[in-house]
This record gives sequence, C-alpha cells and structure tokens, in this order.
Amino acid sequence: MTNLLHISPIHASLAVLLFPLAAFLYQALRGKQDQSGVVGLLAILLSTAASAFFVFLPTWKQAPLEAAITWFTVGGSTFSAGILLNNLTVLMQLLVCIIALPVHIYSRVYMKGDPGIHRYWMYLSLFCFAMLALCVANNLLLMYVFWELVGFASYLLIGFWFTKNAAVQANKKAFIVNRIGDIGFLIGIALVYAHMGTLNLSELFGKQSPLFEQIPLWHTERWMTYAGLAFFVGAMAKSAQFPLHVWLPDAMEGPTSVSSLIHARQWSRPGYFYWLRYFHCSMKVYF
Repeated sequence: MTNLLHISPIHASLAVLLFPLAAFLYQALRGKQDQSGVVGLLAILLSTAASAFFVFLPTWKQAPLEAAITWFTVGGSTFSAGILLNNLTVLMQLLVCIIALPVHIYSRVYMKGDPGIHRYWMYLSLFCFAMLALCVANNLLLMYVFWELVGFASYLLIGFWFTKNAAVQANKKAFIVNRIGDIGFLIGIALVYAHMGTLNLSELFGKQSPLFEQIPLWHTERWMTYAGLAFFVGAMAKSAQFPLHVWLPDAMEGPTSVSSLIHARQWSRPGYFYWLRYFHCSMKVYF
C-alpha cells in the first residue's frame, strides 16, 4: 500500500504526530466554539490508520529507518532532532493510537455537557501528540522534551476540574513527585553523554556501539549501572512505582476517561527498554 501511494514510513510517522498537534492548535484557537470533539477524534483516527498501514506494516521486521535535522549546536557538539523507526518504536506508536482511539470515542459521551469540555479535547490532543512523539524520538534529549510535555499534559488533565480543591492538590502532588523522577532522567542523560559523547539511540545501541563489546570494561560497566539506576528513578516516578507511587491515587480526581492514558503512558517510552537491557547486563557483572 505504501508503494502504491508512495508514502515514506518516516513521513507517515511524522503525520501520525502532526494530526493530534493540528487538532490541539485548532481547538485552542476555536475555544468554546468547538465542544463536539469531532476534530480530536478524527485526528486520532487518522493517526491510528496511518500508524497501522503506513508505518507499522512496512517497517515491522525490516531494517531501521531514521531521519534527522540539526537542532542546535553547542561548541563543537551538534544535537539533532529526528525520528527513529524500528520494531520497538513503531509498535509503541501503534499501541498509543490503539489505546487513545477508544478513549476519544468514550469521551464523546462521558464528557458530554461538561462546561469545560473544549479544554478537555485540547488537553487530550496535546497528551496524544506528546506520547506519540516520545515513542519515535531518535535521541535521549528529544525524548526528555516530550517526556516533560507528557507530564505537563497529565498535570492539566489531573487538575481539569480546577474548581475542586482536591483536583488542585492532586495535580500539584503529581507535578512535584514527577520532578523527582525528572532529576533522575537528567542525571542519566548527563552520564550517557559524558561517557559516550552522543545521545542518539542508533549510535548508543547499534551493533557498532561500544556497549556491544564482548570484553568487559569495568569502568564502563560501572557508569552503565549508575545511568540505569538514574533512568529507573525517572521510570519509577512517571509510572508510579513504589516509593514514588503516591501521586497516582489522587490522579483519579481528573476525568475517568483519561485514566487509561495516564496509566498506560509508561509503555510509550521505548528508550527505557533499550537502556534497562544494559542496566540488567551490568548488574550481572557486579552481582
């Protein structure tokens, strides 16, 4: 089908991200004039179809694809922003769409008549854009940007009914606890860049990476363990694992229809699957 329509998986994956973003911008501009949610639903429906037929099917079990542009330069270091498509990233992107689509459908009825429903559709589209972009980010720094955007959208949704004091306290708690995890994420990124000189996932985990060397490098294994622990702290906070789980029960103050997205967002982070693999290997060396 992709050959027939001449659609590149990279371009299709970019479209998957842009549909919810376009819906978010449209709803932000229209405000209270658009309360139906049709635009948001149509956007995630198009994203699901594009992800399934034009990204997942032509990419699954094929050679990885990557496209990037120069983002910014600091001294002699250049950082890129791009898309990485492999078995893991395309599967995660499709799963986000599959979860988000029924949430949108259910929300049409569940949120009907709410005075702030126009904000709900706007926040929901922003949430979906951030998760979908996080899935296919090609480097850890770009992943962190969308990681924070997911957290911001969660904050807005948890405190959606901001006239209730319980909802305000709940999104404050979620914000504070997740900042603890974000510090861990940043420490992990700093360790990786300091020792590897790159944050690109293809370079870090490709077959030419030093991480694949058979001869144990003890100092390398040690920093890998520290980096893995730092990333794990980030995962503990975002996915509400003990002891950073305290924000999740209060998060139910937000609309019930988005709880599934907030609970499922931990699976939209393919970079963790990469890195925790090496954390596990390094732990074997010491224990």
